[in-house]
Amino acid sequence: MLYDPSGRPYNNVKRRLKKALRNARIDDFKFHALRHAFVSHLVMAGAHLNTVKDLLGHKDIEMTLRYAHLAPAHELRAVEILDKVTNDKVSSSRLLHSPAVNG
Repeated sequence: MLYDPSGRPYNNVKRRLKKALRNARIDDFKFHALRHAFVSHLVMAGAHLNTVKDLLGHKDIEMTLRYAHLAPAHELRAVEILDKVTNDKVSSSRLLHSPAVNG
């Protein structure tokens, strides 16, 4: 149950949402957009796709992937992580095979 600042329960969420949207002068709101935002934020925060699938109640991961739109900055971050992992492995390999270690 959701409560307002005075502690009273919200009885009609749709009516309250419509009032909030009107006050914010938002006239093109689609409730379904909240579902997309929910998934996108979870995925960008690192939530596992199977967990997101379960939270959404999807039977298969394919439907979840339709909702999981990633921002380009997060795709870049993934590539940077891969680059770091790759460079660390190369550095470790060079260290293990250097004359100072094997000498």
